[in-house]
Amino acid sequence: MLVSGLVLIGIGLLMISLIVNARVVHSVRKDERHQEKHFEYYRNTFSQLGVVLIGIGISLFIFFFQQSYKDEHDRDAELRQILAKMAIRIGRGAPIMESLAEFDPILDDGGPYIDPQTGGENGAVTARGADLAKQVQALFLVERDIDLHQFEILNFSNDLESSFVINELDPHLWFNIARDESYAKYAMTQLEFDY
Repeated sequence: MLVSGLVLIGIGLLMISLIVNARVVHSVRKDERHQEKHFEYYRNTFSQLGVVLIGIGISLFIFFFQQSYKDEHDRDAELRQILAKMAIRIGRGAPIMESLAEFDPILDDGGPYIDPQTGGENGAVTARGADLAKQVQALFLVERDIDLHQFEILNFSNDLESSFVINELDPHLWFNIARDESYAKYAMTQLEFDY
């Protein structure tokens, strides 16, 4: 609006200078020297101001256009960088997620795992002696293969919180991401203690 206003005012002043120029011509024909000088002064002032305002408006337009293009380019570059980081995180996290399934056959031996307080026929609850030692040994082998702290790689908020994307995300989505990461961290802590 500022740029358009400056250009329009500049064009208006140039049109006024053309009108005043017609008055200069009229004064020259009537040989009114005093009026001619006044009208020439006004014509020159209006035309110079008009040209200056149009020049400022065009310069500002070019500046804002370049700045907008640069901001858009920077935004696209940052977005590509964030997406690349997320793709790497997902790529590294996928094998870790699949490795969690290694616990299931051990824990579900004899039926679904139920908390020891509520009872159940699962081997994790009922195993004694050599069966318990075998199950514990199997759990240790799986624990050796799985580092639960590797799941921290799936914390996407680290990439988002310092970028412009956080301002464009729906706040509910951002809160859901943060909540899910908190749940995942809690689950990792519980898995470590449970196993």
